[in-house]
Parts: sequence; structure tokens; C-alpha cells
Amino acid sequence: MSVLMIIGVPISFSLILCSLLVIWVADLPLTVAVQQMFTGVNAFTLLALPFFFLAGNVMTEGGISERLVKLAMALVGHLRGGLAHVNVVVGMFLSGISGSSTADAAAIGSIFCPAMKRRGYDEVFSVSLTACTATMGAVIPPSILMVIYGATAGVSIGALLIGGILPGILMGLSLMVQSHFFALKYGFPREHPKFLGLGAIWDGIKPLLAVDPDRGNVGPPRQQFRPVADDLVAIGSRAQHGHHAFSFLAVPGAPRPSAASQAC
Repeated sequence: MSVLMIIGVPISFSLILCSLLVIWVADLPLTVAVQQMFTGVNAFTLLALPFFFLAGNVMTEGGISERLVKLAMALVGHLRGGLAHVNVVVGMFLSGISGSSTADAAAIGSIFCPAMKRRGYDEVFSVSLTACTATMGAVIPPSILMVIYGATAGVSIGALLIGGILPGILMGLSLMVQSHFFALKYGFPREHPKFLGLGAIWDGIKPLLAVDPDRGNVGPPRQQFRPVADDLVAIGSRAQHGHHAFSFLAVPGAPRPSAASQAC
């Protein structure tokens, strides 16, 4: 397998070729490979994965990401290096929706890296922080990797998701502490001079409230994540009635930094 990877063969094809080689050496029928491949994907739990992707796309296209950033700005934008803290907090929010590190990296990087660079942050620091923030997507529930692992290994998916809550929060807090030290060392700016208060936080939370709070969310993952996708569609449709520009630094009740607003 190492030889195949060295010469540039993708990992998935390397695994398949090595498995076929073992079957051929052991003089087993090739039907075993087909049976095992079918058994690996014959899990109803994997039906939850399409709703992960749907939720991520709806979140991006429906303006929900903008509201998440506004909420994060109201929470931590007053701290020294506020945009770095907002980067981490939004990453935690997105991790709880998309369940994918790759999706988080694409969503956060395209927004915050240019904005942080224009606000005077070092480019290496901005990219490194965004990359570290995106890794929380595989830890903070719901996580696509946890669902796949639980379905294939026969492990309780609920236990895996619950077990990822505390490590994900600790990862986010650690990144915020490190960002604070960098902000003090290099003089990164605040996004607004003081804490905006609970009113601004409530203004950011209101559009994100579940549309149907009476609907139960207990059951297998394929039954839990479909209501999440449905609610995101409804929230996104409501968001379309507001302004469509991604001016995420326009926090309710906060002065709007001109340099940062031009970044997006």
C-alpha cells in the first residue's frame, strides 16, 4: 500500500488494490470483495449523511452564516483581537451544523482570511487559525466522521456525539486563549469598544430559533438530522426577506468599522 501511495495512487484505490491482492493470495472468490463492499454501505444510519450536506448548503445559500457571524460578533467582538475570536466562535457554530471540517474550512476561510488581512492581522496567523478552527468540525457533534465510524464499527453514535461536546468546546476555548495572547502581543484591534449587551445577542439568536420547537428530536440519526435540515430551509427562507449582502460586521447597536466592513 505504501508503494502505491508513493507513486501517487489515491488512498481509496490503494486500499481496494491491497484488499484484492490479499483475496487473490488467499485464493478466495472475488465475490467476497463485492459482498463486503455492499455490507459496508448497507447501513440505514448512513441515510443521515445527505441531510448533513443539505444543511450545509442551505446554511450557506440562505444567509444563515451571516447571522451566525453577527451573533458571534455580539458575543466576543469587544475582546482584543475580536475578529480572531469571532473566527473561532463561528467555527464552533458551523461545526454544529455542517459536521464536516472541509466544509467549515471552505466557508470560514473564504470569509475571514481576507477580512482579517485587511484588519491588520498577519496572513500566516489568519490562515493557521482558520485551519485549526476547521478541525472542530470533526469533533463537535454532529460529525459526519462519527456517524460513519459508528455505522461501520457498530458503536453507539449517540455516545460518540456526546463524547465530542467537551473536547470541541475545549478546542475552541484554547484557540481563543491563544488568539488573545497574539492580539496582546501584536496589537490586534477590537471590533467594537465594549460589550453590546444581551439585546444584541438576542437579536442574533432570534433568526436562528427552531421553527418547530415542539417537534421531538429523539431517535436514530437519520430521523434526527432530517428535521434539522427542514428547519434550516425555513430559517433560510426567512433570511431571504432581509438584506442579502454579507455585511456581517453590521452588528445591531455596534459601530461599524469601515476597514472591516470593506473586507467582505
